[in-house]
Amino acid sequence: MRIVVLDAFSGISGDMTVGALLDLGLPLDRIREAIAALGLRDVEVAA
Repeated sequence: MRIVVLDAFSGISGDMTVGALLDLGLPLDRIREAIAALGLRDVEVAA
């Protein structure tokens, strides 16, 4: 198991966070699944 700690004391940028997760090797499909689980409408993630 791997753990990532985000110390976002003054906020966090969504696009930069997604980019960092992809750079760490997280599959794009996992990000899509997580966003789909939020139940948001009209959200598309592409790379």
